[in-house]
Amino acid sequence: MWWVKVKRLNEFRGFDFLITIETQPSIGAHNSVGKDRFTFQISPSVSEKDSIKLIEFKHLKSYSILLHVRD
Repeated sequence: MWWVKVKRLNEFRGFDFLITIETQPSIGAHNSVGKDRFTFQISPSVSEKDSIKLIEFKHLKSYSILLHVRD
């Protein structure tokens, strides 16, 4: 997982954030199958179940799956 961007909403006075990360989902321990980007809004001032929201998901890249890990 990589941090792409962290943005504080409401300037320096708030604790609401937009956080963008990139991940590489894998099959098994080391066989990456692609690259995805997620953007979450984190707002600790709202109820616990609404404090983290997925704002955007993008599938960036797909990699071929090696024959020995296909099933």
